[in-house]
Amino acid sequence: MNHPTREEFNALAEKVHRLEQQQTEPMRVTRIEVEQKDLVLTLEKHTAMLQMLSEQSDRHTVAFQQIQVLIAAQTEVISALQAEMISMRATQSDHGELLREILARLPEKGA
Repeated sequence: MNHPTREEFNALAEKVHRLEQQQTEPMRVTRIEVEQKDLVLTLEKHTAMLQMLSEQSDRHTVAFQQIQVLIAAQTEVISALQAEMISMRATQSDHGELLREILARLPEKGA
């Protein structure tokens, strides 16, 4: 076995002694303490805000449903108007043909 020499032993003992004498910088420990009543108040505020947002969301949902009903009704009206327009155009076309036929049967002016 390889034993350390006396010089190595003394150097090591000196090093240990210096390490023992060193002082480290003290650690600062900060602790944030929040009282329970502050937490309860914050929780109550957040609960109230969530309730308010929930009610607002419910009102928006009702409004959107009403808008959907109105749009559906207007879509039906528009469809009926489109059908009437198609009918009117067909009638107008028929009248145009009838008018051309009548004009074709009339005697020429100045003859």
